[in-house]
Amino acid sequence: MEKVDTIVLGAGISGLTAAHYLHKKGVDFLLLESSNRAGGVIQTAKTGRYQVEKGPNSIMLNENVQALIDDLGLGDKVLTAPDVEKNRYLYFKGKLTPAKPGPGILKTGLLPFASVMAFLREPFVKPTTKDDESIADFFTRRLNKDILENLINPMVSGVYAGDPAKLSLRSTFKKLYAMEQEHGSLIKAAIKKRKEKKFKRILTSFQGGLSTFTNSLAHPFKEKTAYNSTVISVTREGEGYRVSFDREGKRTAIICRQVISTVSTKATADIFTGLAEAVKDELRQVFYAPMLLLYLAYHKNDMGFDPDGFGFLIPQKENMPFLGAIWSSALFPQVAPANQLLSTVFVGGANNTAVTEQAATQATEAENSFAGVMDIRARPEFREFYLKKEAIPQFHVGYYKIQQAIDAFEQANPGLYISGNWRSGVAIGDCVDYNKELVLKKF
Repeated sequence: MEKVDTIVLGAGISGLTAAHYLHKKGVDFLLLESSNRAGGVIQTAKTGRYQVEKGPNSIMLNENVQALIDDLGLGDKVLTAPDVEKNRYLYFKGKLTPAKPGPGILKTGLLPFASVMAFLREPFVKPTTKDDESIADFFTRRLNKDILENLINPMVSGVYAGDPAKLSLRSTFKKLYAMEQEHGSLIKAAIKKRKEKKFKRILTSFQGGLSTFTNSLAHPFKEKTAYNSTVISVTREGEGYRVSFDREGKRTAIICRQVISTVSTKATADIFTGLAEAVKDELRQVFYAPMLLLYLAYHKNDMGFDPDGFGFLIPQKENMPFLGAIWSSALFPQVAPANQLLSTVFVGGANNTAVTEQAATQATEAENSFAGVMDIRARPEFREFYLKKEAIPQFHVGYYKIQQAIDAFEQANPGLYISGNWRSGVAIGDCVDYNKELVLKKF
């Protein structure tokens, strides 16, 4: 039977990062991917003169992402968003309102005067004694309901497409949780951290889109990658593991010493025979919010609003048929003709699961609503939409117990490592950080 030192499951950004560092360290490995391409949810598509992203729209640069770019020699293909990306808006009371983070937001009308008092009172609010609480409970407790509904709710939609009343603060906004635990106050923590030297976080893409990044990651170890390979089971065998998989209709098994898995929660429950049934049940119940991405391009002369920024988000209480939009070509002009604005409109999320059955109808509703927000009175020059029924894992209150159960499973099975965005966090930078550290510390 064929043997290899390490098998990596999944060629999304988590698996590719792990494989990259295994390759650098000279580890003998095999990367298994169920689809016919690398990148996972990162996927750039081109239609004529338009380029769209079917997953994340960009990467917020951090030290470890920059290190990968340097390793791959991609510096000449990096695209950075112009300064206007700092201009961000909220759709509030029927109009787009600037919402740049900072004290100036108190002058925008987004928050009533009582919110000023909430910020002044925040340093004196005692930390929670609960093991976990929802994002909604955290911000209502430390600040107030207006800040939750007008600022935090749309921010949560923009990152997780989730419901703040259900999502765990501890498992989503880990830094905020730590700030309260360590300093007793968000404002006190922010003041203490102001003097820390920080890496300049820049919104980034690449010539040819984000797939340029993932394809470049995958290329050096293409001979060690098996596409169209669906994992059936991972079973403990002696001091190592037997990984069984179907590759283009042929059942294969390989013995390895170590496994790094980056597959979804449901796939994890299905393939790991040693997991306790109670843990498998919890993993299968993790909800993935659906997301419909609607791409619309209009001639700039047909728009009443000047798209001078990143885009906008919509508080749930505004009751609009979409969550927000990114002005994609305002950030990266290469993705559309020079005289047009290409936008990505987000529809669906945790509170709108009906989008999975009503994609076409909801896309039309979102298009009409978006045109109203942007004061557009013309048909789009380009229109497409893409639906992913299970897009973003939702870390509900108590999710940390699942993480602890997986930690214990790893400890009981030396050489087995469970990764993926449901372990690291959903941002590309989180996935890169987690898997780089994993390989450098454990291999």
